Amino acid sequence: VIKAAQGHSSLGGEMLPPGSEPYEMEDGYVYAGYGDSPRRWQVGATPTQNSWYAGMKYDQHVANIKRVLRDIHTYYPGASTFEIAGFVWWQGDSDRRSRPYVEKYQENLVRLINSLRFDFRAPHAKFVVASLGQDGDQMNGSTLDVAMAQMEVSSYDKYPQHEGNVVSVDTRSAWRGPYQPGHDGDYNYLDGPHYGNNAETFMEVGNAMGLAMAKLLVQ
Repeated sequence: VIKAAQGHSSLGGEMLPPGSEPYEMEDGYVYAGYGDSPRRWQVGATPTQNSWYAGMKYDQHVANIKRVLRDIHTYYPGASTFEIAGFVWWQGDSDRRSRPYVEKYQENLVRLINSLRFDFRAPHAKFVVASLGQDGDQMNGSTLDVAMAQMEVSSYDKYPQHEGNVVSVDTRSAWRGPYQPGHDGDYNYLDGPHYGNNAETFMEVGNAMGLAMAKLLVQ
């Protein structure tokens, strides 16, 4: 298992996959496509580039994982070959904070699946997506919109090419509240976006994703 993780990474911004085009929204801004800088600019204006570009963390993750794979024997002593059997994806909190990213989430997620398979030369690799889960069955607004977009990529009527190789896991039942364990009700320990750092939540989500991947791998 190789884990790649960075905080404050939106699929619509830092993790935007290759092939994503810039787009206009009703707020009067153009939002960056893959490789574009800055994050957004007014319609009709000339964008002023900075050190940020859309997809920068996607590029970093892919490069870092490939570096590990090239030196696989250092990280897994005795290994000389490898197979990319699957990918798992649990993300979305940063996207729910930006309405344009919310509206593009499903489209970007489908492109991410294709991009990762292409970049790692693993066209048949399985893919498991875990939904946002904060607020549980009380989830609403943009958070719910992102969660539903995550679930929708395993709608085989809409994406027949995903049947048997892409599965979404609904994590809302794993929500145990926004407070860190032992400090229920103390605002200083409120951390909803990180599920209250609740070990039970993370264990349940991990088990659900692992089981979903195991079922895909035996198909």
